[in-house]
Amino acid sequence: MPRFLGLALLALLSGCAAVRRPQPPAAPWLAPLGEADKALHRRQYAEAQRKFQAALQKADASQGPPAADAAAESLRGLAFVEYVQGRYAQAEAYYARVLASLEAGPAAPPLEVVAALDDLAEVESLQGERNKAALHCERALALSEKIRGPEHPSLVRRLRSLALLYSAQGRADKAEEAYSRALALAEKAGAPEVEDIVSDLAMVYQGQNRLKEAEPLYRRALALREKRLGETPELVSTLNDLALFYEAQRRFDQAEGPLRRSLAILEKAYGPRDGRLAPTLELYSDLLHQMGRHEGARIVKARANALRGRAEGRR
Repeated sequence: MPRFLGLALLALLSGCAAVRRPQPPAAPWLAPLGEADKALHRRQYAEAQRKFQAALQKADASQGPPAADAAAESLRGLAFVEYVQGRYAQAEAYYARVLASLEAGPAAPPLEVVAALDDLAEVESLQGERNKAALHCERALALSEKIRGPEHPSLVRRLRSLALLYSAQGRADKAEEAYSRALALAEKAGAPEVEDIVSDLAMVYQGQNRLKEAEPLYRRALALREKRLGETPELVSTLNDLALFYEAQRRFDQAEGPLRRSLAILEKAYGPRDGRLAPTLELYSDLLHQMGRHEGARIVKARANALRGRAEGRR
């Protein structure tokens, strides 16, 4: 091809590329949604609420999948604004509308439905509506199993949430079932939640007075955390749980060791005059009373009170 002809074609093509086609107008809800997000980041919740409501009105006045998506996003934003301010009943109403709008659609994305069920269950649980929360958790679990399969590691968190609700409802058998399944999945996946689930299951067994099954789980939870944490303050709650387990059975000598170990860890980490020792000192004082060592209990209790007083005086 002659060079001048090639240049002419290039100029012609460049000119064509420079011609701008008319662009469709931006969706009317985009601007208020963007402004709502900025207000949220600034924690200006009243302003964010106004902008989300404006976006919702504009989306509701339109039709089609983009408008439906914008309406759902606006409702989620309104729910979140209420949630972060502790207005859980209002948040619940908005989350219920999100779920209803998704279910009314022709082909709601399953993961969005799961997320809506999760959000709704959380605010219901925070209000003590455990029966409603459990039903929504069960639905989310069933849908997650259908999407990802019954062995997927992501089910561990859902099973734990459901087990916690069952425990709060007094349904120990269902809690045990959910925790046991969560533990099997977590162990298979090598998930870090294993130690927490072991501890939770131990508490379920203890609540059912199945002490022979609970004790090895408490010990296993301690061994797992010892390996991960070492002699650090994060280990103290597990040691104290084991001590309380023994104390409840009047196995006082076995309870004393974990509590003394907790105190040694705390003193080494924070010093002997730190207020963070007070809760464990109070547990130790109660144990000494039950052992008949009343003078020692009085001294330990006085130390705990003094440390609490120092801590409160610094506030």
